[in-house]
Order: sequence, then structure tokens, then C-alpha cells
Amino acid sequence: MKWYERLKVAREAKGLKKSHFARVIGVQPATITEWERGDTESPSSSNTLKICEALSITPAWLINGDDPPKVSYKYEGANAQIALAVERMEKLSDTDLSQIIAIIETFSLKSKVQ
Repeated sequence: MKWYERLKVAREAKGLKKSHFARVIGVQPATITEWERGDTESPSSSNTLKICEALSITPAWLINGDDPPKVSYKYEGANAQIALAVERMEKLSDTDLSQIIAIIETFSLKSKVQ
């Protein structure tokens, strides 16, 4: 999993929308989109620290995948099904999680077309 995929997984696991997350760390929502697509090499060191603080992750995990989070993320939204999905996805391997994310992206794109 690449750093930008870990960023997206961590943000979504926290139940944060891009716009809210952007406000928390002091960037534009478009910046979050660029990061999560991998359009930039990586955030600046100051932004990396803000990201990690907001998401309760370490810079080593975000950038390199080292030192994985020891605390599970708790989805804080109102949807119980999403909370259950997040709980189950936390236990998946990086490969399986990447496949699940790709499936979700496919459904998300499909729903935008309809």
C-alpha cells in the first residue's frame, strides 16, 4: 500500500470527510484529493505531522508503512453498517484492503453515474 492509500484509509477510518479533514489540518480540500490520488510525492513535513496528529497515526506508518498503528480506529459516524465494515476491514491484509477499496470506488463511481 502506498502512502496516499494509507492516508485515505486512515481518514476514512476516522469517519472524516475531506472538507472537514482539510479544515482540521489547514489545507484546501483539493489538496487532500491530490494527496489521496498520489498526485504529489508526499506532504511537507509540517503537514505530515498535522495529518498524523489528526488521524492518530505515526509519520513512519503514513510514509513508509512502518510501525503500524497499534490502536484500532473507531468510525464515529451514525451508520452502523459502515462502522461494522470499518471494524472488519481493520483486520484485513494490505492486499485485501486495497481490493476492497477498489470495489468501493467502483460502486461509488457507479452511483454517481446513475
